[in-house]
Amino acid sequence: MFIVIHSKLSVFLLSEISKKKYKTFSNLKMEHRLVTRKSTLESELQSSQKVPKLLDPYNSNKEISSEKTQTFELGNLPDEVTLKILSYLSMKELINCGQVAKRIRAISHDETLWRKVNLHRKPWQLKTVPTEFLEMILNNGCKHLTLKGAKLVGNLGLDKTSHLSYLDLEDCEASSDKVFEDLLASCYSLEKLSLPEITLTSKFVKKMCYQNGKTLQILNLCNCVGLNLESMKHIADNCTELREVDFSFIPNGTCARIPQDAWIYLANNLTPKIIKLDLSGQKELKDEHGKALVSRCNKITDLDLYGTSISNLTLMSIIGNLKLTLEKLKLPGWQDIHYVNLIQLKSFSRLRRLDCILHCNCCDFKSLKKQLPHVSINPQYELLYLDASV
Repeated sequence: MFIVIHSKLSVFLLSEISKKKYKTFSNLKMEHRLVTRKSTLESELQSSQKVPKLLDPYNSNKEISSEKTQTFELGNLPDEVTLKILSYLSMKELINCGQVAKRIRAISHDETLWRKVNLHRKPWQLKTVPTEFLEMILNNGCKHLTLKGAKLVGNLGLDKTSHLSYLDLEDCEASSDKVFEDLLASCYSLEKLSLPEITLTSKFVKKMCYQNGKTLQILNLCNCVGLNLESMKHIADNCTELREVDFSFIPNGTCARIPQDAWIYLANNLTPKIIKLDLSGQKELKDEHGKALVSRCNKITDLDLYGTSISNLTLMSIIGNLKLTLEKLKLPGWQDIHYVNLIQLKSFSRLRRLDCILHCNCCDFKSLKKQLPHVSINPQYELLYLDASV
């Protein structure tokens, strides 16, 4: 009896102990799983926060320490760094970026980003330029502005003097000539001005020359309407620092050539600092004007007289006054300018190009080439002469 009871008790105790052990083992196993999962999640989190490895640009096999690398948002960068980043953007990108935040917009209006603006419109583009946008550019301190082929829409109202030193209005259109007048009225330190095919009044030229005469060095008035004696007086008397001038004329049915009385005044009063002069197409320019100009402006390196009425008399004046400076020469193809006279240009050591319609045979052309071996003569027609001589 005792043995039976004892055996039953032993079985009971063993079962209880085994249950207890099983529970303890299950708990330990569960805890182990939780700890393992926790460590896995922590490692994944840490790996996601790691800065990616960067290679040294000067040594591709060497990594940059992750401790020295940090990530920034554009809004948290210093103004100087943000400004440097914006300087690599195009004008369109810069405008779009300025709409992101007030701080970025303020930085995007820094004058260093608007010093040079090119609004050149190609013939197949139909986009227009609102004058409000032009005002913003000028108010931001633009110094170099190209409006070649642009179409300005609206009226221009500037509150202060512009900082422009370069202005190109070639083929530029506006709703009225007053837009051009208001634009130039704000300029006081122009160094280069291009106004081809624009209608000019004496009052307009007077103000332009008075405000910019001491700084203006390059002036392009090709095919301008309204150039007369009074206009030439303002240019010659006030623009004393000019280096390059373009008074060329290309017949288009809308503008008239400069009259003779204006040429007489210009020839005797134009600044002698001129080094490049384009008078092509001006048939009113005679020998008396050409000789006076060459004698006064004896530092010219590039002279274009194609389509004028000058003759061998002006050529002889050129030979006498520009021997040490002339590099390019373009002459009209009149009978009075013959290859015999052109041979005298062999003493021009700096002359590199000569354009002139030769009234001579192929043998004369070959002779001229031998006399002027250092000069490129009519390069656009040279093959024709060579073919004809074969």
